[in-house]
Amino acid sequence: MQSQRALHREVMEENYQNLAFLGKNHSLMRLIGRLIRGTTGVLCA
Repeated sequence: MQSQRALHREVMEENYQNLAFLGKNHSLMRLIGRLIRGTTGVLCA
């Protein structure tokens, strides 16, 4: 379970960096950043 979470976090961070590089929607980038930090209140399995 921990390895799946670590992989998920790594993929989300990479996606965030790619979006940031492309200069995509700032609100989407904020949401992804919050998901990475775990501050959204969304439960991740």
